[in-house]
Amino acid sequence: MTFKHGEEILSHLGAFGCSPETITYGKRFVENLSVLLRSTLATSKSDVIRSFLQNVEALEHGTGVSVISGVLAKELGICSENPFKTVGLAALFHDISLYEMGICESDFENRKNDPEWLSQYLGHPERSSQILEKMGGISPVVLQAFQQHHMRSKGRGFPTRLPGTVTHKLSEIIGIADEFASAIKKGSLNTPETLLTELDYRVFPGFSGNTVSAFKNVFFPQKSPEKRKFV
Repeated sequence: MTFKHGEEILSHLGAFGCSPETITYGKRFVENLSVLLRSTLATSKSDVIRSFLQNVEALEHGTGVSVISGVLAKELGICSENPFKTVGLAALFHDISLYEMGICESDFENRKNDPEWLSQYLGHPERSSQILEKMGGISPVVLQAFQQHHMRSKGRGFPTRLPGTVTHKLSEIIGIADEFASAIKKGSLNTPETLLTELDYRVFPGFSGNTVSAFKNVFFPQKSPEKRKFV
């Protein structure tokens, strides 16, 4: 099932003009991630993780974010001994606590004034980190990525980034991939021009300049409008 979801996101990326090399790497990333997930499902004693991996909606979004994150990490030169375990697992499980709590992110506008719901939603990055830490064998970098994937520059996002706090590059990768995968799901935005315009206006200002530049280079190589300076 993971491979199927990965193929779906890769078909969108191909339509946006991604290079054959990018698509090939994306396919290999998904194949290796699928092997890792089968092993995880077979050995995990966590009911939360097993339930997540059997939830079609959760797996669909998580796989999409994983593929995008893997491709972007390669473009940025983020190397690790096992990128499928580091980048892939971090991206796949980034929102696991939302599914544990039965929270749908699309309900945000309707429920943001509900204090209890909002408190649970804003706490989900830390809760996701706690769930995966109990799984064992997860690197501190991955756990930090869970905690920071909703942080944005200039005080945007959550939790609030205190002065001097450094957002790990993996956190940015997962954050922008999460935004991209969600935008792709909106059918009305599924042309390179309209999608890139949406990202340029709503998403890119929350990320560092080199992350945005790498993102455009790999996912919109022929469609980039006049570039603004992002910091």
